[in-house]
Amino acid sequence: MARKTKEEAYKTRLNILYTALNLFFEKGYARTSLDDIASACGITRGAIYWHFKDKADLFLTLSQQIDEEAKINYNEILENTESLEGLLHEIGNYLVQFEENENYWKFYCLINYKIEWNEELEPVLVQYREELRDLLRVLSQTLGRLKDDGGLRNNIDTDEIALATWAFIEGLLGMWFLDPGIFSLKQTGAKLIGDYLRQFSS
Repeated sequence: MARKTKEEAYKTRLNILYTALNLFFEKGYARTSLDDIASACGITRGAIYWHFKDKADLFLTLSQQIDEEAKINYNEILENTESLEGLLHEIGNYLVQFEENENYWKFYCLINYKIEWNEELEPVLVQYREELRDLLRVLSQTLGRLKDDGGLRNNIDTDEIALATWAFIEGLLGMWFLDPGIFSLKQTGAKLIGDYLRQFSS
């Protein structure tokens, strides 16, 4: 019986997270209350507090859940990349998530284009900034390792290329979020990024 209760609690937690995602996406974070989420889930506001400290905690947990669902650990992937083609393959896998995982693209569209960053969400914004800096650092280290191994030209600045690569990816995502029918991230997006990075091959 205890195991069933634990499983039910887990299902309730996921239901709260993904219901909140849809409401945040439709109405915006600031205009969505915990009462709205509870009502849409068919539970009480108190039940939400059993799982989450407050709305900001719910939002941060949602971010973690989205990445867990996609089964992507970017730092681990980049640290284990041993060739330029391997790096491009992983970037392609990242882009595929947006076309094949509705929760993934909704969340990242939300945080990049629909969120109202405010004092309540400051801890979340601080974490995202830290994650971005960490991602750029690891991407630069990966490019540096490929340069040291002879796969990339030895006169490149890996910090600059890491920044430009991520800006390229974010730019493609911004266009795709605006109109997903304009091109395929999986095919055209991955090809364009590949064309950009291969120019630095040795």
